Amino acid sequence: MERRINLLIKLLQDTIDRVPRGQKRKLGFCLKRLIIHAKLLKNEPMLTKELYLWVLTHLLFNRSIDKGYYTMLNGGLQDGLGLLISEHNRQVKEAFQRSKINWAIWHAFPEVERRDVDYHEAVPDKNGKWLEIMRDCQWFAAEFLNTPLIGAIRKDIAEIQKRKKEIISGSISDTKENCYVLFKRFYESRKHYVKKGIEIKPSPNFSVRLESVYHKIFSLSSKPKLLRLSVRLWDRSFRDIFQGNFSDCCVAIGIRGRYPGIKLPGVTCHKYPAGILNYLTDLGVQVAEIRDEDLDITIGQCWLFVSPDKDGPVLVVDSTDVIPDYSEHEVLNAAMRDCMFSFLKKYAEAIRVNRIVIGEFGPYLGNAKFHGIKHDLSWSPIREYEFSGPITKLGGYLLNQPYFLETCGATLADLIYDNGRVGVARTKKDEFVPIKSIDEYVKKYGGDEF
Repeated sequence: MERRINLLIKLLQDTIDRVPRGQKRKLGFCLKRLIIHAKLLKNEPMLTKELYLWVLTHLLFNRSIDKGYYTMLNGGLQDGLGLLISEHNRQVKEAFQRSKINWAIWHAFPEVERRDVDYHEAVPDKNGKWLEIMRDCQWFAAEFLNTPLIGAIRKDIAEIQKRKKEIISGSISDTKENCYVLFKRFYESRKHYVKKGIEIKPSPNFSVRLESVYHKIFSLSSKPKLLRLSVRLWDRSFRDIFQGNFSDCCVAIGIRGRYPGIKLPGVTCHKYPAGILNYLTDLGVQVAEIRDEDLDITIGQCWLFVSPDKDGPVLVVDSTDVIPDYSEHEVLNAAMRDCMFSFLKKYAEAIRVNRIVIGEFGPYLGNAKFHGIKHDLSWSPIREYEFSGPITKLGGYLLNQPYFLETCGATLADLIYDNGRVGVARTKKDEFVPIKSIDEYVKKYGGDEF
């Protein structure tokens, strides 16, 4: 096993070396996560190691398989673990069909739910915001205090002061052109010194200082700020091994210190969970992902499975995970929740399931404690729903080894959909600072090792 993992690491490293320069940032991030995770698996159970190797072999290096469905159901690749996976998924399919769930729609629901959100909020104290802008301008200038650029920056700040009335009135909108114009002398001087071969090294904080100035100025803009959101089922393709990384979730691949917040009964992972590997290879688990369409990135998801109950099968939302940049804003949180719930309603109706619940508590852990489940989306349920027995995953587990599904074992959950009725949003309040680029997204959520 160690030899196979070492060979995998070498293959991944060789692949990084061949990545075109223009793709190093994005693709290099993915491959480095995989290498780090391979190294972290040293003390994990054998099944976790085997699953990791299987997923990478059949979803990364076998280019004839863009989606894993047919391999995982039909045993298209005849290896030992592959046959076990396909046999398990045949049993899952039969369990769904016995429960009269539409299996074809369950694994291939084509609809995408979309929302255009205006997240603009009026600033109540504009004069106070102006003082913050001036403070941040001085902090930015301080980063270049002993450099040839300080004169240009001071002239830019003086020009910004002359435009106080225009800025406070909200006439300056968030555009690349305005970013350049506000500090035009700084950018032109910097370009001049670069051409002359003079390298100016400010402190690493200078870009943060500058972004803060921009953000505060543009927050006064009266122009609507639109964000295009969507919710869809994942593809169950190779990129989905990074679903936990997309939302900064505990099942993220290749990031240290992400041990799940709770040790669940029967789950054997020690420190680096197999959760995402189980979700990928078990067709009885689905993921609905939330996307920022403007940046073409996944910003969150909910993890789904079906639990049998006396009144019919129930769609269970095991948890909802969204990166804080989006989840901590009241308007966006409600919009993502509405978009997600609307998608789940259509999905449940299409697969012929009449109820949807979200887990609030997991199994009993002893010492009079129940596991409380963290959710990044907020809601108010229709009511509390009590199962006739412990929540279980329909179709069981691969090799009868429980997965990291936090709701399993509980008996109570929040009912958010009941034969047409849908729950409503709770509210959160915070300031939203949008992510502006793929590079910022990778830098912020790529982990310390990247």
